[in-house]
Amino acid sequence: MLSELELTENDLLRPDVKAGIYEFRNGEQGKTTVEKLEFISHPLMGYDFKLFGSNLDKLYNEADRITG
Repeated sequence: MLSELELTENDLLRPDVKAGIYEFRNGEQGKTTVEKLEFISHPLMGYDFKLFGSNLDKLYNEADRITG
């Protein structure tokens, strides 16, 4: 799969590296809130990027309307 995505082993996060994953949200009155995302090991493995996913859906729908 790495070659299909044009990635190499060097692109992967090493197991000995500790990483913090944060999501930034625009709030009221120009304030930004920061939420640390926790690693989910069950039932899936990874992080739940709710904000990223919803924004990606919006962009896809807008592009589909423009090009459709």
